[in-house]
Amino acid sequence: MKLSVIVPIYETERFLTRCLDSLVKQTFCDVEFILIDNGANEECKRIIDSYVHQYSRVKLITLKHNIGYSGAMNRGLAQASGDYIGFCDSDDWVDSDYFELLMKRALETKADIICTSYVVEDVGEKTNFTMEPHGLINVNHMFQAVHNGAVWNKIFRYQYLIENDINFAELTHSSFVDNTFIVPAILYAKRMELINGGLYHYIIHENSETHRRVDKAERRNRLREVAESVIKRALKAQTPYETKKEIILFMAKSFELLNIVKKKNTLKVLCDNINNDQEFVELLWDFRRQNRNQFSLCGRISRSVSKRMHVLFNIFR
Repeated sequence: MKLSVIVPIYETERFLTRCLDSLVKQTFCDVEFILIDNGANEECKRIIDSYVHQYSRVKLITLKHNIGYSGAMNRGLAQASGDYIGFCDSDDWVDSDYFELLMKRALETKADIICTSYVVEDVGEKTNFTMEPHGLINVNHMFQAVHNGAVWNKIFRYQYLIENDINFAELTHSSFVDNTFIVPAILYAKRMELINGGLYHYIIHENSETHRRVDKAERRNRLREVAESVIKRALKAQTPYETKKEIILFMAKSFELLNIVKKKNTLKVLCDNINNDQEFVELLWDFRRQNRNQFSLCGRISRSVSKRMHVLFNIFR
């Protein structure tokens, strides 16, 4: 089976060579790397060109201008030819056997999603997040098992993505937008496999999304847009009540749901924009009531938020 790996590139010239080196040195051979030049600067373009010319497995999609993270990811999905799809941020890197171990489990199980361990590297500090290897066929258990809403430590069976129209919501920002892909991906998955194999290295640096300063009101609005998109996809999938509960808890660990619900006006807008689905509305307001004592933490949490957001999950669950 073939794998397609999508790599959106904008202004990551400091990290790009390490990222691409780690990809072209993968021990899994039946793979194409789809680089998306999403309005990249000249230094990134120079690096990209050197890999495209040197390695036949490296493909390039050049966009005329930056169309946003989600738009770039969706362009990559449209051009992919693999049986499975993987993703890698251009400032991150992966172990040499990373995709081989993921694809080995894919070949064995034909699962829709295979998820593996990862390490967060932040200013010299490394934190490992491991998976307990096993298979899952219950959607609620899948939401409970996945640490975060990111796509980068997972691969997905391409045909089921197409059949269920799973892609990235093209919002005006990139904050936590992976959740708009991963939630419907889990909702429609028949089987998920967890492995504790080769590591994905997620790098936090001064220019990463985690450290960008955004006005509090704008940040809350971005979070609300992500929550709206996630919930609308869940409604489209005719999600049962028990799974809706798991989605609320998943949003709490994956991004700052608490930051949305603590402001009544923001929560009301969210409820209006999901057509006031009774079950989701009740769950959101219940979540607010149950966690009011956490509101004073929101500011500190939002300033230090990263893909370690599963810490919130341990507070709320």
